Amino acid sequence: MSLAGNSLMGTVQETIRAITNTTGSYEGDWQAYATYKSISAGEVGARILALAILIDSTIGTAAAAHNYFLQNPTAITACVI
Repeated sequence: MSLAGNSLMGTVQETIRAITNTTGSYEGDWQAYATYKSISAGEVGARILALAILIDSTIGTAAAAHNYFLQNPTAITACVI
């Protein structure tokens, strides 16, 4: 089943398809994306959970950096130079 074009999840699936160059089922597209992100082979639910953990850690890192720079605005100049 493809959700492409019907919802937010459809938009996510279209993006995954563009990244992985796939046109498979919903699960197949997620499997391909997990492979693209170097998640070990396995059942699709376990791989999606691993992807969620990876994304969550990325967001947490970005949020921490954002908060640091809000509290230390001169540090931005040091990073740019």
